[in-house]
Amino acid sequence: MEDKLDYDYDSPPSWHYPVRQTLGAVLIAANRPADAETVYRKYLKRFPENDRSLFGLAKSLKAQGKTQEAQVVQKRFATAWKNAEFSLTLEQL
Repeated sequence: MEDKLDYDYDSPPSWHYPVRQTLGAVLIAANRPADAETVYRKYLKRFPENDRSLFGLAKSLKAQGKTQEAQVVQKRFATAWKNAEFSLTLEQL
């Protein structure tokens, strides 16, 4: 349902809670990081530098042992999150 919303024209957005980010975090917790990677990559196609999705993607890559790719994504996350006033955890996604 969320994917069918037109974010380009809705202001404020019709759907305030990004379900895909939570799904990715649940998949990581369920020891399914490859599935979580797919979920985060799909969200990032629509919102390329979304900080929370970058965070989740980095965690999913790290959990799969894709260390170098995780580091690249982690740097993108750090840039996107640089002005935040708190640290992010998977539980907050």
